[in-house]
Amino acid sequence: MFYKIAPEYAKNTLTNIHQVFNMMIREAVRDSYFKDNPIHAVNLPKKAKKKKVEELDEDLKDMKFWEKEEIKLFLQVVSRKGRPRDLAMFLLLIYSGLRIGEAVALTWDKVDFKKSEIKVRYTLFREKDLKSNYELLSPKTESSIRNVPVPPQVIMQLRILKNVQEQVKNDVGELYKDEGFVFTDNSGMPEPARNFNYRMTTYIKKAGVTKITPHNLRHTYASLLFAAGIDLKEAQRRLGHSSSKTTLDVYSHVMRETKIESVIQFNAIANDIF
Repeated sequence: MFYKIAPEYAKNTLTNIHQVFNMMIREAVRDSYFKDNPIHAVNLPKKAKKKKVEELDEDLKDMKFWEKEEIKLFLQVVSRKGRPRDLAMFLLLIYSGLRIGEAVALTWDKVDFKKSEIKVRYTLFREKDLKSNYELLSPKTESSIRNVPVPPQVIMQLRILKNVQEQVKNDVGELYKDEGFVFTDNSGMPEPARNFNYRMTTYIKKAGVTKITPHNLRHTYASLLFAAGIDLKEAQRRLGHSSSKTTLDVYSHVMRETKIESVIQFNAIANDIF
């Protein structure tokens, strides 16, 4: 319960809720409604741990991103050679700007198929990269809790992935641990971010495009936003930045290049006219 509501409330509020529940249960135990306190051992969700959560901060020294043609070549290779969850993941990262930790933490109830929207509420933390030892934590900042619109291609591939996952569940049966995650292995466990990183490297070699990381796809998304004419405030909201200054600081050079490209395109139109 606390992990589900943690992103929506401050730590003090969660502490108060925890204390009230404990008090109620203790009274129920005293009056013989329960044999013992079922939430006695429940701990409040931890805050994200620096540099251990499966996400990276904006890195000004690593501002690589793909141009449209490189995106196309990469996705063509993943579509031909990859698994449905790979194509769904990379489409999601490219067209939503999610951090990889936010993506692997995504659950189906946070995918709004009708509105074509992704609800970012958690990031996934793994202790020493152990497959089964993970926690859902609140994202890095309050502004990271956001709803991000995505294009039809993303929603379509997520629908395909959901159908594939249902088939895996039927094949595996009771051995499948269904916790509602979107990106899982064949046992139902959330797949580690590093797996997507490894496979992305393989696809990049086959596509012959610039070598980048899953986090660089967030920069790629930002470049697409600015190329599409999305204003700064909206870009800030979609990227989950705490202020528009952060967006400016990180992507000022991308915006500058887009502005230059826009001027060139406008001049070309003017030349065609007169």
